This record gives sequence, C-alpha cells and structure tokens, in this order.
Amino acid sequence: MANFRGSLQTLLILAYSIYRIVNFLPNLLKYTQLEFQSGSTQSDKSKEDFTKEKQALKKYLESLELKELDAVETKEFLDGQLRLNFLDQRKGEEAWFNAWVSVTNPNVFEIHDSVCTYAYQIFSLLNKSQVDINTFVLSFHINIDGEKPHSMFFRTTRSELDEIKSKYLDPIDSVLEIDNRLFDELFKNLNEREA
Repeated sequence: MANFRGSLQTLLILAYSIYRIVNFLPNLLKYTQLEFQSGSTQSDKSKEDFTKEKQALKKYLESLELKELDAVETKEFLDGQLRLNFLDQRKGEEAWFNAWVSVTNPNVFEIHDSVCTYAYQIFSLLNKSQVDINTFVLSFHINIDGEKPHSMFFRTTRSELDEIKSKYLDPIDSVLEIDNRLFDELFKNLNEREA
C-alpha cells in the first residue's frame, strides 16, 4: 500500500509538472516574440540615431570651413590637389571618408608624410567633435602623375586617438601608431617609422 501511495504521489507530481510546462510554453513564446520585436525597434532607432549623428558631424566639419569637403572644391596638396568625401549615407556606426589625392610629384616619401600629416589633422578634428560616433575611417586614393591610384587606409577609434595623443608624438609618428592601417606596396616600409 505504501508503494502504491508513493507511486501515486510521484505520478501526481509528474502530471502537475507537465501541466505547468504546457501552460508555460505559450507564455514563453509570447514573451520571446515581444522581446524580439522590441529589439528590432531599438535596432531601427539606433540606425536612425547614426544617420542623425552623421548629419551633425557633417555640419560640424562644414562649420570648420574644410573647403575640400565640398563636392566642387579642392584643397591644394603638394603640387596637386585633394578632395575629401564624407560618406554620410553609408550604413553603420563609423564615419567613413574617402580622400582623393592627385599629384605629379614622384617623391613617395614626401607624399607619404604629407598624407600622414593630413590624416592626423582630420582625425584630430573628428576626435574633437561632439557626436556619438566613435570609429573613423580615412581611405586615401592617391593618383601620382596619372598612374593607377595607390592607397593608404586608416581606421581608428576615439579611445585609440586619445591614447596616441597622450604619447606626445609628432603627427606622422602618431598616425603610424594606429593599429588598423593598410598601405599599398608603394608606401609600405618606406622607413623605420613604418615598422
């Protein structure tokens, strides 16, 4: 008889557990769906926020009168010109800039150092901006005397820029401290600073 009671109690506990699980599953699915919908709404809002942040960043840069940011204006650069293009419609949370350089000077050391100095100046301005964008990309496309374009690429963050600035390096050495940089063969390993 005691065995029967123990088995009956176990069977009742099992039945009750199954009942609770069956009633719990629809609520779990309902709450999971609500959470997913809430997450996608927040994701859409964050995309909108970055669009607004990029618009604010563009206004900030225009207020600094960077004439090379204008689609029809250029900046004198060495013996040629430079045009800066902010891809403010690009999706994502980073501010991406393409810099188009056209020069006839074949001195690659001078071009390398001038591009690094210009990159330092732009990164300094971006770091001072009051927007909620923390990653910046500068991609240089360098046309020397009509040849195929060469490239120098930098991606950095505010925290990395602050860390580099705290070392009190000159502009060229500062930019060469950026971890995420890529230079094509023409500019790679020009001197020991690049190592």
